[in-house]
Amino acid sequence: MNKNISIIGGGTAGWITALLVKEHYPSFTILLIESDDIGILGAGEGTTPQFVKFLDQVGIPFSDIVKNCKATLKQGIEFTNWLGDNTSYFHAFDSNIELSEFKGIIATDCISEGKSLDTLSLPSKLCKENKACFSKNKLYTSPNPILEFDVHGDWAVHFDARLLATYLKNIAIERGIVRIEGKVISCTSIANGNISNIILEDGTHIDTDFVFDCSGFARLLIGKHFKSKWISYKDYLPLDSAIPFFINHDGNTSPQTEAIAMDAGWIWKIPVRDRYGCGYVFNSEYLSPENALKEAEEYFGQKLNSPKVFSFSPGSYKDTLINNCMAIGLSQSFVEPLEATSIWASYTNLVDFIEADGFYITTDTFKKKFNQRCLDRNNQIAEFLNLHYTTPRNDTPFWRELPNKIKRHPGVVEVMDLLNENQWANIDRDMFLNQSWLQVANGLKLVDKNSYDSIMKRYNIDELDNVIDELISKQTTVLNKSILHQRFLDYLEKQ
Repeated sequence: MNKNISIIGGGTAGWITALLVKEHYPSFTILLIESDDIGILGAGEGTTPQFVKFLDQVGIPFSDIVKNCKATLKQGIEFTNWLGDNTSYFHAFDSNIELSEFKGIIATDCISEGKSLDTLSLPSKLCKENKACFSKNKLYTSPNPILEFDVHGDWAVHFDARLLATYLKNIAIERGIVRIEGKVISCTSIANGNISNIILEDGTHIDTDFVFDCSGFARLLIGKHFKSKWISYKDYLPLDSAIPFFINHDGNTSPQTEAIAMDAGWIWKIPVRDRYGCGYVFNSEYLSPENALKEAEEYFGQKLNSPKVFSFSPGSYKDTLINNCMAIGLSQSFVEPLEATSIWASYTNLVDFIEADGFYITTDTFKKKFNQRCLDRNNQIAEFLNLHYTTPRNDTPFWRELPNKIKRHPGVVEVMDLLNENQWANIDRDMFLNQSWLQVANGLKLVDKNSYDSIMKRYNIDELDNVIDELISKQTTVLNKSILHQRFLDYLEKQ
């Protein structure tokens, strides 16, 4: 049965929603309503490997994102100065299992010896040499040029957010999705609470069977119309403001995001093809926007300009799906961009809904269980980000007073209690898994080295040394044959 689907708001969330729904329900009539006057936030430029799954799902080659959206690779995040001593640690995406330090007890041994997991992390090694996790397979050619390479692990994408939204819009329109220019001012509901039509500023009424609220921070439907309860994460996450800015680069970039701890928060540094997209996320009690920009200027040694200041409150709506309306993206939740989770959560929630054939299910039981899963995902993101702020750093008023300003999330206490026993403990999480927790916790020196040393006493160290030597040998082979990040992007762009 055909349905009329309305999407309020464009940007990345709106156009991803439109393309995924169209892919699964080609007979649906899909209308996306957006206003050029409102525009898009355009601050987020990083993703997780789930974005690559989205591209594959809707048949968009990564090379087209490189050509049209100034995209680069992302193989993980380097966290700089989170201990206050200018050192760094790396949170990597998965390597192929035969190249991973999390195979067997290798990571346990590394932690027991007080070493950084970076020393055995292939993505970290690749990024230090500005190399991609790809090597050319000369025996294979393909219309999709990325398939001409062997891939050695998971990867994600950096992009220019405005260019991506424009590109996805053009693809969507080519596939039959209708864009309507206008501002939504209200909607009409029928007796059961379902939205029956959407009213635009110019008086246009749009009949609808289902609505996706992708209105960003305006939160027109899930917040203002349905008044879903807001679950705040302010007790666990300390930041409330951000200023974005750009700096130049020479093209020789590492395929990673960098998160640089500053006096009252942190700076993201994301390479796209022609610049770094950056932003200082900070606590407004300790720093004004003007002083935040000044501190960033001192760090980078150049004059900077920020087009705007964003204020935010971290949290999530309790209910993502109400009646015939589902919130996607910033209209559903905002935590902070520390692990680039926004698109990941949006995509996962949307796929969950589509695979359940949610357009045709009206029972309260389904909605209750679906909403709980969405909320659980956001809660897991919040607790994982809370882990990052469990740092011994105390060199500025913000970091010194932080333990008294925010609580340690109960989930962090629970997971670390389990992981301090062993790396394979069942932490019962489906967003960030054991190895993500271990990489961050060990980087912050929160893992119990003595506990891991006790585990190692049960194993034959001589045999383990041979396994580690074999791992390093395999990694070295891949490292030597992997292509430079810049050369990889240039190749894709020219095909």
